[in-house]
Formats: sequence, structure tokens, C-alpha cells
Amino acid sequence: MANKNRGSAWWRVSIERPPPSATGRIHKEVELRFLGAFIFNTRFFYQKSGILKNARSGERGLNFLRQNYCHCGCWDRRGTVLFFRMKQAKDLIIRKVHPLSGVPGGEVVIECSGFRPEVYSKVLLGDVEAPIASASDDKIIIWLPDSPKSLGLALRAGEAVSEVFPFNLAVRLATDLHPVANPVVAPDGTIFTTISGARGQQVTHPLVRLTIRGDKTPCQCEIMNPTGLAFSNDGQLYVSSRHDGTVLRYTNFEHLELFAEDLGVPCGMVFDSKGFLYVGDRTGRIFRIDPSGNKQEFAVLEPSISAYHLAIDAQDRLYVTGPTFSMRDSLFRFTRKGTAKCLVEGFARPQGIAFLPDGDLLISAGYQGKKGIFRYSPEHGSIRHFIAAPVMVGLAVAGEDLFLASGNSIYWMQLHGKTTVN
Repeated sequence: MANKNRGSAWWRVSIERPPPSATGRIHKEVELRFLGAFIFNTRFFYQKSGILKNARSGERGLNFLRQNYCHCGCWDRRGTVLFFRMKQAKDLIIRKVHPLSGVPGGEVVIECSGFRPEVYSKVLLGDVEAPIASASDDKIIIWLPDSPKSLGLALRAGEAVSEVFPFNLAVRLATDLHPVANPVVAPDGTIFTTISGARGQQVTHPLVRLTIRGDKTPCQCEIMNPTGLAFSNDGQLYVSSRHDGTVLRYTNFEHLELFAEDLGVPCGMVFDSKGFLYVGDRTGRIFRIDPSGNKQEFAVLEPSISAYHLAIDAQDRLYVTGPTFSMRDSLFRFTRKGTAKCLVEGFARPQGIAFLPDGDLLISAGYQGKKGIFRYSPEHGSIRHFIAAPVMVGLAVAGEDLFLASGNSIYWMQLHGKTTVN
């Protein structure tokens, strides 16, 4: 274990005993977990007499170690390494990372200096090596690995290692799932998602409840092909079924009852502030259902090849995405009267959408040659690449927590802001 002495660049590391037959200057390779993030090959030196033995108290010895070794320390007679210091390479620097957050499988661009890809070089995310898509001395493109304990990115070129550059990597909460739309967050903070199954397939436990710790509890209910999920203002869970065109209410998580039917192939769902439920029928219609279950056709769109994805802003305006055959899809906004406006064009296979506490909209899609989560500002009309990721099927935001659904897993990461979003 390494304990840092505050105000010092040196680390004290305890080792059981010195190397055997310790005569003269020798070294032993030891793996040391540094700052909980990286594993380095660390050299420890021992000498019965001379400069290395006196490194603990002699400035001359400390200078010798600083000048000659990147990873260095010294033994005392009891076999304890007295000091450890990582000498950073001044010319190996991460200058910029874009974007600053990601999901395993996402593509990230690193701007740097001194990388030297022609020598033994690599990019580390925590203690896991990241696959490199392309590299030069000043620019690297990597694929994000799964590294749940990472603190950030670092470069290694030969024996030189850069300082850690902070990076926010999503953590996988659960797998062996089958989400086909947004997950939802319950009033108690737990997360609901689906094991939807193939069309017409009856799954034993089609609804699953997760905690932020990764605990997974199946719900005791029977529903064929659950698809869209939404919580009403009174905390009841509503579930659409693309198998029979219905929306069911899962009252108190105890029993299912029919809420609305004849909805085509209902996918994404969302409630507005007045308790009206909007349901996207991927054949080309948006339905609005009042609290009593009475439905009306709210809008007509081009049919989707998979699903519509819906979100409601603070003014009860409806936002809709959905992949079509065009491969240049749009983000639409509807007023309460059903008037449509195209906000952004050019998305590739847009999927889940969700609002942040500040009113910006997150969109999972491909856009301008990049993939992941894009952040759109309705106020300014601007859009930027926010999270590097494969195209995720769904998103859910609750305060500073963001939950992302892939085709078989749920991921979690923390964001800035603490205002709860329903």
C-alpha cells in the first residue's frame, strides 16, 4: 500500500523484505497500484553501502534517483521501501480530450504532444489499455475499454508516462437485458428496464428493477414484448406492448391492468405535466391519451423502422426522434396543439432522448461522422458531441445521474446538476 506524505512528491511503500542476495546495486520489478488508477512496473533498489542506501536522508542521493529513474525508491536494512516517486515526462502531455465523457465502445479524440507512436506506446484508461484506432505525435483516436475503476486517461511512450487527464467513463450496472426504449427512474430512485424479447416471445421476467449499486430484481408480472416505459405524476408505471398494441398500468408494482388499446405498434411514451400520456406508434402516428384512457391521434410522421422516442420539456412541448429509411433523420418539436417544427436534420439512426435539468436535450444518435450522445440547446439551437458512445437505444436522467441503455445493458454515469428531472 502506498501512502502519500502531504506536501511531498514522494510516496512511502511497504514491502515485506529486500531482494535475496542483495549485494551491490540490483533491482526487482514490482507491480504497484498507483493512486488506485494505474499499474506501473516499479524498480526498487538496494545497496549495503553507498549512495542508494543513504537516499533517505541525503539530498545527493535523492537527486541521483530523480535524475536517473522514472520509477524509483530505495530499501533500508529492514526491507522497507522508503520512497517512491513517479517522474513525469515533461514532453508527454495530454492537452485536450473530446468529448470528456464516454461509454465503453465509444470513440474519443486525444490531443497531445510527445506520444511517439513508432516506439512502444499505449493509452491507459485506469489500468486498462485502450485500443488505438489511429495515432500520431499530437493526436490519438481510441476506442474506450471497460474500466470501471478508472480515474482518467494517461499516455505511455517507452518509459515515459504522462500525468492523468480526468475522464468520466460510464459504469455498467447490469447486463443480460433487452431494452428497446428509454429506461425510467422510479420515485424511489430505482431504475426500470425491460427484457423485451423477440416479437411474440414470452419472457419469464420481462420487467427488471435495478439499483444504482447494480442489484437486479425481476418484477413478478406477465406482459408480452414490453417496449416503452413511463411513470405518471402519481408514481404509477405504464408499459406499452408492441405485441398487441396496448398500454398497461402496473399499479403499485403488483398487478397489470389495461389502460389503452388499438395503438398500432406502441413504442416510446412520456407524460406531460397535466397527466396526458403521449405514445409513439412506429407505423407513423403519435397518440395523446387523457388520464381516463381516452385516446386521440395527435400527430402523423414518417413511419419508423424501429421506434419513436419521446420527451417533454418544461413547457409541455413534445420532442420526437425515430430512425427511418432515409438515414438523415430529424428532431421534431410539437406544440400542445400538434403544430410540428423540425429543429435539427442529419441524424443517423436517432434513438433515446431525455432532458437535462438545465433544459438541454440529450439525443443518442450518429451525427456528422460521430456517434454517441449529443447535447442540443433548444434556447440557442446549438448542438455538440457530449458523450462518446455506440448509439444507445435509451436514456434517462434523474438529477445528476444519467442512465444509458444499450441493446443488452444499462450503464450509469454522473453529470453536473442536482435538480430532479422526471
